[in-house]
Amino acid sequence: AAAAPAEGASGGDKEKEKALRKQVMDLRRELAKAKRDARAATRAAASGSQDNEEAPPAPDAAVSAELERANEELEKAKAAAEAERNKTRAAEQKLAGFETRGKAAAKRAKDAQALLDKASEREKILVQQEDAARAAAATSPSAAERHAEEAQCKAEREKIHKKKNWITRSKTFQKIVEGAYNAVDLDSNGRLSAIEIYAAVLLVYVKLASQIKGLKPPKMASIRLHVRQVSGSNLVDREAFGAIMALLLQDIAARVAAHVLMVLVIVPLVAARATNYIWETYDLHGMKYVSPAICTQAFSLVGISVALPQMYAFIEHNIGKLPWVKRKARTD
Repeated sequence: AAAAPAEGASGGDKEKEKALRKQVMDLRRELAKAKRDARAATRAAASGSQDNEEAPPAPDAAVSAELERANEELEKAKAAAEAERNKTRAAEQKLAGFETRGKAAAKRAKDAQALLDKASEREKILVQQEDAARAAAATSPSAAERHAEEAQCKAEREKIHKKKNWITRSKTFQKIVEGAYNAVDLDSNGRLSAIEIYAAVLLVYVKLASQIKGLKPPKMASIRLHVRQVSGSNLVDREAFGAIMALLLQDIAARVAAHVLMVLVIVPLVAARATNYIWETYDLHGMKYVSPAICTQAFSLVGISVALPQMYAFIEHNIGKLPWVKRKARTD
């Protein structure tokens, strides 16, 4: 906006300079014409002096006066032209200063806009953080609710501890649970995350599966449910982990009893009866290379390899239908 008047003034100065140059040219032409007239008058005076030596030199004085006047006007015109040139240079310098200041102002405006954009982005981020904090505060439980939840989890752990069976109460089982907990607690902070809990449960099941056949580890969803039941959060301490393992293995006594009964009583008894029946029916008492003991042992191995998987599948699908399990579920 400030550059527009300066450009108008510069245009006006240029027009004046052109007019002065034209005036100088006209004065130069008049000076040249005056000089020609002076030379002509001098030649005429020289030729007339032969006829009339007493004639006054009026033409020479007039020509000199004209020349002086023309020279003065020419000098004035040159001075005016020089002044106009100086004005033009000053106007151009002023215009250059305006342009420089305009560029600096434009740069400052651009920097200010960039800072304003950064401030707007920062404000948006702060608003989002504030909204997230408000949402977290709205969804997070109050101190009273957390206290009530902790009390409920503590009561649940005590209930689980009272209902432990003879296997989950044994020192061997406790050592297995402690070893699994220490193995996965790599940062030693005393709390296990969801992944660490699942890894510890798998370690316990792997060690127990070497002694109790058919023991399948639970799914991640079941573990998460038990974690919320005994801990109230996604992190568990040593006591809560022991309660989770006792809860997961609350029916292990029935599995062990069924396994022992099948391997040590039912299968050997059936194998012995089958061997006696075959020996009595087909009269194999005279055989030299096969004895009833070897046949009984073979029948026991076959019976165990066939019957145990079927028994484990039956227990897995029908453990909840047992009378004492139903009674315990109603009590819970």
